[in-house]
This record gives sequence, structure tokens and C-alpha cells, in this order.
Amino acid sequence: MKTKTGIIKKNTKITVIFALLTYCSVLYSQQEDILRSQRNAQGVIQFARFASSENPERIISNDTSFLRTMLQAKEGDEFRLINERTNRAGITTKRFQQYYRGIKVYNAQYLIHSRNNFIEAMNGDFQDINIPL
Repeated sequence: MKTKTGIIKKNTKITVIFALLTYCSVLYSQQEDILRSQRNAQGVIQFARFASSENPERIISNDTSFLRTMLQAKEGDEFRLINERTNRAGITTKRFQQYYRGIKVYNAQYLIHSRNNFIEAMNGDFQDINIPL
């Protein structure tokens, strides 16, 4: 006979596994979309250009989620929009400032470039903060 605790633990494990698989598939689909990229010494993306396909994972309204996934940001990392500009060619550039647990991380800004509501490129400096709790 199964107890409620046993069923809850099993359901929790299934939910966690499903969430991890979903995250990995989204990351894999985004990585497959990269035409060119450059990484720093720690392996963090400094620049990436994406295929011109209309991948629903790269829609501009998902900008901060996209950054978090591509940069493998941690729970305490946050990206706040500084400004947004559109040039004559129709390319919109959004500039984000990185914060860690609400504290501004200096020299850590990231830009997303989009056209027709889809992210085409990203570049900037992301700092992987390793502060023990």
C-alpha cells in the first residue's frame, strides 16, 4: 500500500525530471540555432549570431528568459532593461544590466538585437558570481 508521502515524492521526482528535460530541449534548440559564437575563458557566450528562422524560443518578448537560458544564469542573477532603440534598418537593440541578488554587477551588460520580433544576435559581458551562501 502506497502512502501519500510516497506518492508525493514520486510525483515531485517526475515533475523535476520533466522540468529538466524541457530546459535541456529548449537550450539544445537554441544552441542548434547559433550560426556563430564567441566565448570567454570561462566558456560564457560573449557574442552569438542566430539563424534567421523564426524560432519561437527567440521571440523578443522572451528577452530576459532567453538571456537566462543562453547564459546559464543562476537563481540570484537578474537582467534589467536599461534602454531600447530601433534603427532605420528596423533592428531593435535592448541593453540589459546584470544584477546579482539585487546588487548591480559592474561591467556586466548584455545586448539583444532583434528584427521582426525575433532575436538575431546577442553580445556583452556576463559575470558568473560565485558567492557562498
